[in-house]
Amino acid sequence: MKIKYRYQLTRILLLLLLCSGIAFGLFNYKQKTQIQASGNKIKIGVIAALSGSNKLMGLKGLKGIEIIQQLNPLLNNGDLIELIIIDTQDNEEKSIKALKIMSEVHKVSAILLLSNSNTVLTVAEIADQYQIPILAVNASHPNITKMNSWVNQFNFDDEFQASAAALFIRDELFLEKVAIFTHSDNVHFSFLATEFARQYSEVGGVITDTIDLKNNEDEIGTVLQSIKIKEPELLYLQVPTEELIEIVIALKKLDWKPKIMLSDGLFAGVLSQDKFPVDLFDDILATETFHNEMQLTKFGKHLKTRLKSINIAKNQLVTHTLLGIEAYAFLLQAMNRCNDLKNNVCINNKIRSTRKFEGIMGYISIDHMGKAHRSLVINNIKAGKMNFIVKVY
Repeated sequence: MKIKYRYQLTRILLLLLLCSGIAFGLFNYKQKTQIQASGNKIKIGVIAALSGSNKLMGLKGLKGIEIIQQLNPLLNNGDLIELIIIDTQDNEEKSIKALKIMSEVHKVSAILLLSNSNTVLTVAEIADQYQIPILAVNASHPNITKMNSWVNQFNFDDEFQASAAALFIRDELFLEKVAIFTHSDNVHFSFLATEFARQYSEVGGVITDTIDLKNNEDEIGTVLQSIKIKEPELLYLQVPTEELIEIVIALKKLDWKPKIMLSDGLFAGVLSQDKFPVDLFDDILATETFHNEMQLTKFGKHLKTRLKSINIAKNQLVTHTLLGIEAYAFLLQAMNRCNDLKNNVCINNKIRSTRKFEGIMGYISIDHMGKAHRSLVINNIKAGKMNFIVKVY
């Protein structure tokens, strides 16, 4: 995989995109006042973890969907979008039942799936039975689009994310030794750990330890002391938020300050808790979808203005919220390109033929296999904010 680092969009690229007319806006804000309500409703399903241990992703993502629905409730033909929401607690069995209900009872035209990779992989195994276009908003395991024709990935995948992290740490920071923490019952974390180790080793880096916290019975402080002896310069942490916080606190007690890198969405979990101060995470690195200093697209600037008009504060917009906003708008743009909104094949094909869709800070494409192509950023956390270092695409 060829990784390119980009610090800013060039004027030439912007001119080409504008002249070619391939950039799609998330809002039809130039035409919005011309749309008249038809009196018809189109149902979009939202399957999400709104309770339970993984509720952050679902609640924040749903918040983003509801925000943009408030701003953009109609399709171009005037049909009103009705959200059908089912809380599955990110449980695989409940998610399969929810898919069945969405298909047979509510007869939705498409589904926004706010679940982790474990759940999405399970749904993907049976998705072809129901033939409903599914946009997996957060899940990033590369296999979610394989072996089915109806699950579409919206976030960047873990292979790309692991590669970006490995090359940045080795080629930009010049760090030679890394220790990895992971959790093997989470396919997202375990894939990232394995793929990062492979790619980091290929460019001359050394993995001193790989710790699977699922099978670890020792206290975190004890584990860190044993790792410290081998002098890793960075800890690559692919663990749930609770264990991430535990590791950071233990490091402070040990007065050990190795560099740390996180994957996407982990810091959003930190921001959602109020037990531990966020400044404990100062100077930690993270691969992410967005950052606090991002250069906004035309849509991003318009969105910022409209959010202020409905009193949505910037601190409410964590990664999951912004992905929810983008995914809803992306789906509507695909649906607007179909004459018959009951034709699920058309909607799915339009999702998989979308190129250079204008997101909040860049462009998003989904290819004919349902794989998303979008940039990621590497950030440095400071005072609870994700500060931009480099953009990778």
